[in-house]
Amino acid sequence: MEDLEDYQLWNKYKHHRLWFNKLYLAEQLGYYCGPCGTAPSISDSYVVRPIYNLAGMGLGASVKYITAKDRSATPPGYFWCQYFSGNHYSVSYSWNQDSWVPLHAWIGYNDKDNLTKFTSWIRITENIPVVPKLLNCLSDVGAINIEFKDNKIIEVHLRASGNPDGSSHSLYNEYIPVWSSDNENMISDYVAQNYIFINDDCDMSDVEPYSTEHRIGFLVR
Repeated sequence: MEDLEDYQLWNKYKHHRLWFNKLYLAEQLGYYCGPCGTAPSISDSYVVRPIYNLAGMGLGASVKYITAKDRSATPPGYFWCQYFSGNHYSVSYSWNQDSWVPLHAWIGYNDKDNLTKFTSWIRITENIPVVPKLLNCLSDVGAINIEFKDNKIIEVHLRASGNPDGSSHSLYNEYIPVWSSDNENMISDYVAQNYIFINDDCDMSDVEPYSTEHRIGFLVR
């Protein structure tokens, strides 16, 4: 299975480019949302994120309290959307005749105050979210990756490389990302617990200028 980056898929699947638009996706799924220049009518916490982000890593996304009718709260190029609680799932699916079949699925753990920095990913085999028929239009892609909060879709990728290390297939069941901001003894402490350290080989040159969190590798087992 070919592992391509989102910017490459943007050029490969020009007829599916709308699905890179996270505001369009939220609207298709019936979420309460709106672009810069609009505002929610209810004061609450919302996810504010770029409408397009092909660099990944959740760049620019944050949970923000927005006062009702405050149209200045969302910057240009961004949108606000209702915030969903629950588990964060990343699931890859392959198309099989008339439906999407899971290839592999993960639960990721992060903090509401830092949506970029995941602390661990655990493989799961049960209670995997079902893909709605709305996305059957992507069947010609062959394989997709979807990120969910609980059973709510928040991102769609036109690729199956949903393993935490970016690969299509994996020998591991647990990934602990190692960040440049982590304790310098973290790697040795986990290796002593029979974890294996692997370098992060993903090209993140398009991410690093916009993120204070730099991922250097993974502890796996």
